[in-house]
Amino acid sequence: MSDAKIFNVGDTVYIASHGNEQEQKPCPVCFTKREVMLTLGDGTEIMLPCGYCSRGYEPPTGYVSEYVVGGRVTQVTIATVQVEIGKDGKAAGYSHTDNHWSKQVNTFATRDEAQVYADMLSAAYKVEQDTRAEYIKKDVYRSYSWNVGYHRREAKRDRESADRHDKLLVICKERSK
Repeated sequence: MSDAKIFNVGDTVYIASHGNEQEQKPCPVCFTKREVMLTLGDGTEIMLPCGYCSRGYEPPTGYVSEYVVGGRVTQVTIATVQVEIGKDGKAAGYSHTDNHWSKQVNTFATRDEAQVYADMLSAAYKVEQDTRAEYIKKDVYRSYSWNVGYHRREAKRDRESADRHDKLLVICKERSK
């Protein structure tokens, strides 16, 4: 608990968090043109809708969605404030107009302050992911040899998958000539 600034109902604040965020990237097949050219064996060229950036029955958009892991800052308006008073001081929790909840530690008055905290959360997540091998060594539910076998199997499967996709890409390039 701390005696940091406690915000009021109706204040606009910035929430720092870390997680997956969906981003729109240009389609690597049609390059945002939403169609591709198919050349038939007799030399006839046909324009077709791009099948890579379309979803289901929807037409192509020229963009694909990718998930990016990182820190993010969200602007919200405080709807309710809950304050806990203890021997260490006061701690506040806030609910927002979008029905989410945040703690005092990740709620800031400015976007810049929140971005610094979000970047700190991302750095901590990266360190955790980079040191995952240390957690594997301490795993009491699985033996070390099980972990070795699992990760070797997954690495082999991923290499085989990458090789298969490389071969399919060569075939696609050959068929396009």
